[in-house]
Amino acid sequence: MLITRRLKPDRILREVDWNLLVMFSGLFILTKATEQLNLLEPLTKAIGSSAGLIASQQCSLISFQMCLRCCC
Repeated sequence: MLITRRLKPDRILREVDWNLLVMFSGLFILTKATEQLNLLEPLTKAIGSSAGLIASQQCSLISFQMCLRCCC
């Protein structure tokens, strides 16, 4: 884009949403760290059991109800 349009880099860099870029970078770093440290294993085991499945369904239902209250 810089080569084909002959725009100054300063003008393009002003248009970048740096807060959003930092947020997504942090999100990717946390996701990779969570994966490498295997922090979600207890959660996946709990969901694998019937009690964990029921609890996760209840949480989903509560989240859905909260979304409905906020949107309506």
